[in-house]
This record gives sequence, C-alpha cells and structure tokens, in this order.
Amino acid sequence: MADVVQHRLARARTRPRDRHAEKWNDEITISGGPWIQHSWSSEQQILVPNHDYWDTDRIPLLDEVVMVPREDTDSEILALQTGEAMAALPQPFPGARERITGNLTYAVGAGTFIEGLWINQDAPDRRFDITRNVRQALAYALDREQIADVALGSIIDDPQVLQCTGWNPGFGSWCKDDFARYTQDGAKVAELLGGEGWTRPDPDGLWVNADGDELVLAWNTVAGNKRREDVQALVAEMTAPFGIGWDIINYDAGELFQNRLPVLNFGPEALFANSTDPDPSVTNSYDIDGVPTQENGYSGQNFMAYRSQAASDLAFAIDAEVDPAARLVMVHELSGLLADDVPWIPLYVLPNLLVWDRTVVSGAGTYVSSPYGGFFDIYDWTVTGQ
Repeated sequence: MADVVQHRLARARTRPRDRHAEKWNDEITISGGPWIQHSWSSEQQILVPNHDYWDTDRIPLLDEVVMVPREDTDSEILALQTGEAMAALPQPFPGARERITGNLTYAVGAGTFIEGLWINQDAPDRRFDITRNVRQALAYALDREQIADVALGSIIDDPQVLQCTGWNPGFGSWCKDDFARYTQDGAKVAELLGGEGWTRPDPDGLWVNADGDELVLAWNTVAGNKRREDVQALVAEMTAPFGIGWDIINYDAGELFQNRLPVLNFGPEALFANSTDPDPSVTNSYDIDGVPTQENGYSGQNFMAYRSQAASDLAFAIDAEVDPAARLVMVHELSGLLADDVPWIPLYVLPNLLVWDRTVVSGAGTYVSSPYGGFFDIYDWTVTGQ
C-alpha cells in the first residue's frame, strides 16, 4: 500500500495485530524514535513530537504529522498535484520525470528492496516441473539490462542489474555478481531445454515437452503497478523468439500478498520485491523447512519452494558464524550455489523515491537512502507558505 502525507506530512504505518486492535488507539502508547503516535485509524495516523526524546537535535520541528494511505502510485501523485498531500514515498514508476513537475520535486537514493522474478516450484497450476534446466533457460532468455532500463530508466540514469540472489550490493561485499553469467543467449536456451527432451517443432513457436505441454508460464504481479506491468509486456515480447510464452494474470496487492503468496497459490512466476538488510542472513528465503505447507500451517517464508539441503544448511551456518571474513567466504559459496540453481532471477535494486511540494515543504530530500525511506528525517522538516 502506498502512503502519502496530508496536511503536515507522513510516513508509513503498520497495522497492529487484531488482538490488540481495541487497545491500539487509546491504551497503548507507541513511540517511533522522535515521534509518538497520537491516534490511529484505517483512514489516517497522527504523529506528534516526543519532547522527551534523548537526542534533542532530533526532536521534531513540526507540531504534527498526518499520514494517510493510498492504494497506488497514481493516487499518490494525484494527491500531490491537487495539494491534498505535501509529500509521498511512492515506488519508482515509468514517466516519473514527466509527471513530477510544477511545484513538485523529487530525490532518489539507494534502496533496500530487491526486485526479481520469483519462481514457485510448488505452484498448484504449473503444467510441468520447473526444473533447474528450465529455470536456467529462462534466465538466459532475458536481457536484464533492458529490463532494468525500462523499469527504472525514467527515475535514475544508468540503472544497474542486480547480479546476486539475496544480497544488496549497497551493503558491504556480500553480493558477488555470480548471476552475471546469465546474459541473453539463444544457444544456451536450446542446449538446456533440448537436454531435457523439450523440442521446438515450429522454429518460430514454443518449446514443447514429451507430454505435449508448451513452455508457457503463468505469471502474476500487482495489478495497476505500471512499472511491473511494463516489465511483463517487455519480457513477453523478449522471450517469444526463444520459444517461451507467458500467461499473465495479475491481482491487487491484498490478494497477491495476503491470500496467495503465503500459501504458494501463485505463478509459478511472480514479480515483486523483497527487503534486504545490512546483515547477510538469507535463512528465511532458503530454509528447506520454511517452505509454506499445510503441514506447517503455511508458516514459512521460502516462497520459491526451493528445497536444497545444501543451501539451507549453508544459510544457517552463515547465521552462526561471527567472524566477518569467514562469513563472507560462506556467503560467496552460497551465492555460487544459488546462481547454479536459479531459485529466482534477480533484476534490480529498487531506489527510494521521495516526492514533495517544494513550495510548502522545507528540509526534505537529505536522507533518502535511509532504510526507513525519505521520511526518516521528517523531524528536520518544516512547513512553509501557510
């Protein structure tokens, strides 16, 4: 869900657990660093300064911050253009430079979310096994530089392709670029698929397996997210000459992330972003016992249903190692293993994008690269022009 700032600016909220819902507004005092939650509802959250905060230099200059949710990027930008909101932290979107005009300005910084093509090996409607050869062939059918340019080129110059499966290149030396081997290569696609018995009766058509199934992959993402839908359209055109087709079915964010992803009822392909941390732990993604199943109450976060005991053991070993040099060696070992197995295909790091009305807001845009996004330093913001 997108968030915009109304009246006095805002930052994203987190919905409390239902069992505390009746106490959340009136009985539980919540502090977020320099801020205290004054009130919360499904329509807005109000923050006020924490005048007892230990760092006096970060006590907010504003009397109040009002945060309101918006469902998509278009709604956020419209709220800014109409003056309903003063600032927003939208996802990067195509045509940003053309739409952020007039009194609006923006700043871009390094992000903490990595976007990729996630492969669900337990997808209920898969027409064939998504084997390692199929996954590698898909990676060799993509021009990821072109994908990054289409997705992010309207926001940043020279977008960089993500070349590792789970680490952010902005955090230390964990990302080893093992995935750089996958560049568009028709001969490799044919070698990998032919090696598993796939044939291409029509040189301009789709690959077909021994059971007569065409190489068509169901693909989901967030409906209405133009950046992701543009990527889908590009990839569909890009992979057609390589005999790979797509069945694109998109859902609203709630349906995809709340109802389908947790129970592996998607794909087998999905386009979305995952968060990253400075610490190189990736256990949640690759824990072999963390594949959501009915038996474990769909409690895991291995949404790729990737079952590699070697990768799982190595991920846990990384978490247990305290020596940074030894950890780096193990991270790079796991990175190489994942590049071979291709449990998902990394595309790019999503940059943080902060948009604000410069005639009203002063002090914004100085710390966009924070893991908390462009609203991290709103304690230093002021409102002018009123």
